[in-house]
Amino acid sequence: MGVPSARRSPTALIAVNVFLIAIIAAGLGFRVASGAELSGACLASVATGVPAHVAFAVGAYRLGRSEVTPESYPRIVRWTLVGAGLLAALVGVFAVTLHESWVAVAGTIRWAVGIGGGAGFFAGFVSARLTEQRLAAERASVRAEEARRRQESLEYLNALLRHEVLNAATVVSGRTAHLQSQSEDDDLAEHLAAIRRQADDMAATVDDVRTLIQASTDAADLEPIDAVPIVEEQLRTLDEQYDRLRTESDLPATAVVRADDLLGRLFEELFRNCIEHADAAPVRLTVTGRTTDEHLVVEVADDGPGIPPDLREGLFAQGVDRLDEKSRLGAAIVGQLTETYGGDVELTETGPDGTVVTVRLPLATPRTGSGGSRSTTADDGRE
Repeated sequence: MGVPSARRSPTALIAVNVFLIAIIAAGLGFRVASGAELSGACLASVATGVPAHVAFAVGAYRLGRSEVTPESYPRIVRWTLVGAGLLAALVGVFAVTLHESWVAVAGTIRWAVGIGGGAGFFAGFVSARLTEQRLAAERASVRAEEARRRQESLEYLNALLRHEVLNAATVVSGRTAHLQSQSEDDDLAEHLAAIRRQADDMAATVDDVRTLIQASTDAADLEPIDAVPIVEEQLRTLDEQYDRLRTESDLPATAVVRADDLLGRLFEELFRNCIEHADAAPVRLTVTGRTTDEHLVVEVADDGPGIPPDLREGLFAQGVDRLDEKSRLGAAIVGQLTETYGGDVELTETGPDGTVVTVRLPLATPRTGSGGSRSTTADDGRE
């Protein structure tokens, strides 16, 4: 029995029980109408058969809405048929010897089919549920073991990147800088500068990869953190680093989310990508925040050239096709961190007049209403 046909099993079982109840009602009505005597055996059959069929039908109805998967329905049907068949065969042998009328024999066998089928159905249901629970526990154990091994592999990779690759890139950059300071050959100095840039880019990429690894493995270490001071700090830091940057912000007084020490990195990468992809000067970055009943919502708007169409879909997803020289893994870091914190990030708007990115992070304690806001503007006239 395939899964599509197995899905119809509860409906078929309900129909069978309704049919059997209808037969009981018709037989009882016929006896009453014909003035036949209602024997004790007949009344006992009705008194036990009808409730059994009703319970059977209700159980079949609830089967389709239970946690038992359709893959287990054939097993339940087999149990039902075995129960009905065994009791009908056993009772039928005695019915033939006890009753002279074939109608009485048929009624007794019908009663046995209902009782035996119901007992088999509930036994099959319990068996299927226990089997599925055991399989679910085994799958959970396998997943836990796979997660443990993955965690160990990521931790090893993180340590390898930190101790081997990052340290080597730092040494290369430092030694190259020393040679640059000692060299009087302009051509050699140009080559050394190129080596140093590559070493610094390698170190930055390694740091981005380590951040992605940490973001994907530290979800259990989240704690309540006020995101507003962190957003403001990142804006101040970038404003000090870039002379061509103009920032405006309108943020709530406070917004406590569940995060870790990488929360600042999330907004740093988001802000920096806006700056590094802007062609004009000065670059204007507007950050607007608000709290809903359950989320902190931060909108980041710039006046840059917009995101190229071929990069818009899955912009914050990880993938080798998302790497470029400027942003490195910045967008992937933003996507991974928002996912780790239980939030989401989306490209809300983009075009020649600028881009708007919206980040939503769950509040640590959902509440009704939003706090007050505070606005800041950084624009000292620099060009």
